Amino acid sequence: MALFRQVQVSFWNDPMVVEEMTPEDRYFFLYLLTNPATTQIGIYPVTKKQMAFDLGYTIESVNALVDRFENHHKLIRYNSETREIAILNWGKYNFNRGGKPIEDCVKKELKGVKDKSLIELIALQINNQRIKALFEAYFNDTSDDTSNDTPTTSGQEEEQEEEQEEEQEEEQEEEQDYTSKQTRRRRENLCSTEDIKTFVESLSASNPLPLPQDLLVKYINCLRLTRKTGRISQSIILSHWEKWQQFPPVVVQYAMYIHLTKHDDKKEEYTLGIMRNTDEHEANRKMILLKNKKQSNKEVPQHEPPWTSPSGSSFPAEPADRYEEFVIE
Repeated sequence: MALFRQVQVSFWNDPMVVEEMTPEDRYFFLYLLTNPATTQIGIYPVTKKQMAFDLGYTIESVNALVDRFENHHKLIRYNSETREIAILNWGKYNFNRGGKPIEDCVKKELKGVKDKSLIELIALQINNQRIKALFEAYFNDTSDDTSNDTPTTSGQEEEQEEEQEEEQEEEQEEEQDYTSKQTRRRRENLCSTEDIKTFVESLSASNPLPLPQDLLVKYINCLRLTRKTGRISQSIILSHWEKWQQFPPVVVQYAMYIHLTKHDDKKEEYTLGIMRNTDEHEANRKMILLKNKKQSNKEVPQHEPPWTSPSGSSFPAEPADRYEEFVIE
């Protein structure tokens, strides 16, 4: 496994990429070319569950993409039994240079390939003759070895059984690991208003932010709804919580208020932009203007405060002016 993979800039000018691939196709293809399981020879083992986890897709989506790339684009070959994938045009772009280190690496990785037919498919598009010879020699050698069928000894049968058992154990471990990762990911995501409320209460107790908790809940829920999945990661909120603490509370409160009332389709970076471009004096002045505007629009009963202090917690159901209570002096 390499630390990095190179993708030529001509990728984006390739007629197939430009005219035939959807944005999802391009994303999947770049993943196949650069994911951590890739090898020097363009053949590597990867399960569909691992691909689904890495990409954030369902197994069904990955199955559809693999089928599309194998039968429509004809860019890959996937062996469901050995769980190996071959990038058919890998040799065309990745063996322009040779040398002993690369040749040694190729020899080592060829030995680990279970489906030998994949080696021949990759060799078809290799222009570097020395590298191509390694592929062809290895493929021909393995073909000769298997052409002379000999009775399987008991020792060989035992080895095969052990290998099958090991493969089954690896599959079970992969499934368990995938399940645990998915469970952990679900726990780390905030998926509802109740999740956010619980999270804000817990975080406020350990790392207080001098703002109304109801405002924070409303604001974070607004951010959650900007995601297509309807979920937002706790780590994102933790990161921004620390950023909010760097600004005067009134600036943060003003920015969140403006975001909620005028730009609820924007993400959290937009709110940070308001904070960076608003000083404390300006935020105070604008909040007072907003409070005065509220008072001029309707009469407020004497027993009810016209605005909520940073420690207040009252929050109306969902009136038209549902965020005006967060306007403070």
